[in-house]
Amino acid sequence: MGIVGLMFFLFSSLAVAECKLVWSEMNSKGNIHHRVYSSIIVDAPIEVVWERIKDFHDFTWAPTIVKKNENVGTKDGKSIGAKRLLNGQFLDILIGYCAAEHRIQYSIDDGPSPISPTEIKNYVGDLHLLSLTSEGKTFVEWTGSWDSNGAEAVEFMNNIYVLLLKDLAKQF
Repeated sequence: MGIVGLMFFLFSSLAVAECKLVWSEMNSKGNIHHRVYSSIIVDAPIEVVWERIKDFHDFTWAPTIVKKNENVGTKDGKSIGAKRLLNGQFLDILIGYCAAEHRIQYSIDDGPSPISPTEIKNYVGDLHLLSLTSEGKTFVEWTGSWDSNGAEAVEFMNNIYVLLLKDLAKQF
């Protein structure tokens, strides 16, 4: 999203404080590339929000949806390659971490239907914080993208992102 698009989105969503968008397109292998996007404005400065979410292994801020969070392996929650198992079903691997950009990227390597490895490929999630400096608030955006032959995972993942973001906003 370009700066003009981001500015339009920010100004148009301040009253709503939440956005959900879905993109799908055919890739060169005949699979559909899906992208889900959700966002929310959190009533806290970016440093405070980042402090709460910066550890890939800590999902205590999302009690509505994450009931169990297990660290898999020995890497800490800021090291590329760190693994977590959420609710005994979602195996996530940290593939990108940038404290300066307030960004966490991960893959989902195993999960229940409709996001099982037989149903989706190349899943990448991206949790990104942006400062709304004039207001002392934080714009949080969460995207997920993957390849699949069907669209079953779109609503499933979108609903998860919406619940996670609502849980995060409730922390402040």
